[in-house]
Amino acid sequence: MRFYTLSLILAGLLSATPYKIDTTHSSVGFSATHLLVSKVNGDFSQFKGAVDIEKGQLKALDGEIEIKSIDTKNAKRDKDLLSANFFDAHEYPKGYLKATKISQKGDGGLQVKAMLKLKDTEKEITLNGKLTGPIKHPMSGAEVYGLELHGQVSRKAFKIGQSFPAKIVGEDIQIAIHLELHR
Repeated sequence: MRFYTLSLILAGLLSATPYKIDTTHSSVGFSATHLLVSKVNGDFSQFKGAVDIEKGQLKALDGEIEIKSIDTKNAKRDKDLLSANFFDAHEYPKGYLKATKISQKGDGGLQVKAMLKLKDTEKEITLNGKLTGPIKHPMSGAEVYGLELHGQVSRKAFKIGQSFPAKIVGEDIQIAIHLELHR
């Protein structure tokens, strides 16, 4: 019986199709409150990952960001964020995200439980979003999907900017992942 169950699980994993992330039409970003009244946005320009889709449903998501690629449109702030006070990019050059449970919602949306690792801390987070498509790319003919995920994490839970009070940098950081996926 166990062999049969394992065979079904493996067959499901093997039938999912891997999709490439088109990084020129994708983004991995965040925003944080500044001084309790405004938002500061940032992106990681270097990222990669693996996404599997089967019959129009997200089956797997695994991603990696290069911390040094952070860009908030302010060189001094970016330098501060790369320092040991925040991301400590010298010691921890990458961040990781791996989906552990993907649930399809009745309204076409989805919920992704994932392990997020930043610095030396790994915690489960929840992302909500949707998978759109597929469409046929008008130039290449390739099958294309869009994946949009949003969530919130506590920067202090990941030991980021612990000495900075929420009045200066908000504790809750919004995450926004927008991916264009090509077969």
